[in-house]
Amino acid sequence: MRWSRCPRCNSGRVVQRSSGCLSKLALISLLFAAMSIFGMFMSGDFARSPFELIAPFVMAILIPVFFIFIYIKFGRSLFCRDCYYNFRTKKE
Repeated sequence: MRWSRCPRCNSGRVVQRSSGCLSKLALISLLFAAMSIFGMFMSGDFARSPFELIAPFVMAILIPVFFIFIYIKFGRSLFCRDCYYNFRTKKE
């Protein structure tokens, strides 16, 4: 995200805010997906009946994708300290 002046008051006192909790949640969901997929293969359940484990496999992939999408969409913003305005810059 590139730095810019505040669009409301044209102030230079702009800082970057990020949602650290959301990034940690995305990382935890990635670790959960990796552990559940690894557990499926190590327990041998996937070799016995691969079609029964399609739903857990899909959920283990969709949960991290959801949190990563939310993080990319809402994760970072700029904050003006003068007028207390949260804003995002346009993508280049």
